[in-house]
Amino acid sequence: MKKTAILLCFITLSILGKSQTGLEQVWVEKFYVSTVSDTAQNATGGTLPVGSVTYRVWVDMKAGYKFTLAYGNTAHPLNISTTTSFFNNQDRGATTPNGITTAQMKKNTVMLDSWFSVGAAASGQIAVPKPNDTNGSIGNTDGILKNNDPSAGIAISSEDGMVAGTPQAVTFIGPDPTGGVFDAVSQFGNIDSTSNGGWSSLNGSVGADTSNNVLILQLTTDGRLTFHINVQLETPGGTVERYVYSNPNTDPNPNNHENLGTGLIFDSGLITNTTEILNPGMTAVEVYPNPARDEVLLVITSLGKSNSNFYNIYDVTGKLVLHQELGLITDSRSERIDISSLPRGVYFVNCTIDGVYTTTRKLVKM
Repeated sequence: MKKTAILLCFITLSILGKSQTGLEQVWVEKFYVSTVSDTAQNATGGTLPVGSVTYRVWVDMKAGYKFTLAYGNTAHPLNISTTTSFFNNQDRGATTPNGITTAQMKKNTVMLDSWFSVGAAASGQIAVPKPNDTNGSIGNTDGILKNNDPSAGIAISSEDGMVAGTPQAVTFIGPDPTGGVFDAVSQFGNIDSTSNGGWSSLNGSVGADTSNNVLILQLTTDGRLTFHINVQLETPGGTVERYVYSNPNTDPNPNNHENLGTGLIFDSGLITNTTEILNPGMTAVEVYPNPARDEVLLVITSLGKSNSNFYNIYDVTGKLVLHQELGLITDSRSERIDISSLPRGVYFVNCTIDGVYTTTRKLVKM
């Protein structure tokens, strides 16, 4: 049965330096889409609805930075929810992947379990985005998890998003921040929320890939997934930066200063037939001038021809305020965007290239 290992403690967070720009963005990888075969072979694992999607949530940082904490507080509550329920494997699953061996990961649908992480994908395995996986897949002993749905990118039967290593352990903060939602019951809860807790890497976690991506959540559901989270990083100099999804405290006092982070709000209902994953070096997306008052220029530089290109602009609450199809792009494209009608504030320009690769840029409207 699934076991919860929770350390009930409180940690005082010392903010030692003024916030900089170590967080590139938080982004979501569409990892797998379950099939009828997966459901049929999952008798010991619990109920896995056909068409359930497994999402992986990554913190992308600049070189030298470490992930230390995902949290909610009174000013910025953490919320992870789905319109149905989260899947938790009842056979060998766990609240964190650190205690799940690679041998157990090969069984039924354990690889799709929902859990909290600070970089681990399994015991002795560090998570990496599938395109950055270099050692193939551990496979599945029950002959399932073979779906090659194009919306989920590389099949996990080819690259399973983990490489050998020694991942950091998860330390839970506050009164059970898991809320019981990620316990042993397969389809039990649909909301995990906290205003005084979270999960932490006490030693700080770095990614196993050169882009310094650290996996912090894996979530499987057949419903609409949304989240609002906040993260804390450690700088190369040992100071701390905090990033929140709305209303940052910009007090110059380094103990209070916060940055507004990119990607800390997510809604799967706004994603259509795409893998919400960073373009691995194929396309550059820039928005300027920034800040801007009436108009910005979206510049896309690609290495080749791409179809199914579009951009969305969201406000800080995650509300879609602008959408534009871009059509065919060959090598490069410049698109002028009229923002004169938008209220002053912070926005996020989310550009999808070739229906697969998504890059987000923060935009300040003056």
